[in-house]
Amino acid sequence: MAVIINELEVVLEPPPPVAQPGGSPRAPEKPQISPQDVFTLLERRERNQMRLVAH
Repeated sequence: MAVIINELEVVLEPPPPVAQPGGSPRAPEKPQISPQDVFTLLERRERNQMRLVAH
């Protein structure tokens, strides 16, 4: 059965950084990695290795 969803997702770009007087613009901050992210990555890697060995 076909399902048609009429949705419009609008993603706005962030405004350009405002120049700070007397200095260079700040470097963008890097996103922080949580322990849950590390656990997920290690778990995914382990599952991929087990899948490879199974074949």
